[in-house]
Amino acid sequence: DKTVPVYPTPTIGMIGLLPVSQKTFISYDQAGLILYLLGPITDNISSSEYLRTVHQVFHSPVPYFDLKKEMKVQDAVKQLIKNELVAAAHDISDGGLFVNLFESCMKNELGVKIISKPGVRKDSFLFGEGQSRIVLAIHADKESSFQKIIGQHPIEFMRLGLTTDTGNFELDHHIIGNMTDWTNGYTSTLSNIMES
Repeated sequence: DKTVPVYPTPTIGMIGLLPVSQKTFISYDQAGLILYLLGPITDNISSSEYLRTVHQVFHSPVPYFDLKKEMKVQDAVKQLIKNELVAAAHDISDGGLFVNLFESCMKNELGVKIISKPGVRKDSFLFGEGQSRIVLAIHADKESSFQKIIGQHPIEFMRLGLTTDTGNFELDHHIIGNMTDWTNGYTSTLSNIMES
């Protein structure tokens, strides 16, 4: 006789309540949003998708992570959202800042115009996967209130740039590509593989 495994019935429970005013998405919904990068910017590409895919390096140190800094960044973001100052928020993980911005622009076919941090290699800036970083989008009329609160937190941050309606990804005044073109490639990759 075969024994049929018996699995416990999953328990469903409520873990909390979120006020509608504090519901925050990752997608940018309009041009003209001001972008801020919160958290430590490290000049390395360790264990990144970029290092593996472009440079074919499959073994390297883990990306930067500091739990104390992570907690401070999260505390700042929570306060900013609670004060209804954040239009969108998206953490940086696989693919680095580049993928973060692409994912946030993709839904509404927007672009970005950003500047890199002086002294940091541009490939590290765009594709490094150091942790404890979050990109926040802010409405221009809320920027002064945002700056007042963020200045009270002991974390690194920089004014990254803004969203645009061009669909272009502009870095340091140079257009490096178009979000719509990348979106087409991104969304059609699986179907192209299946058809071939």
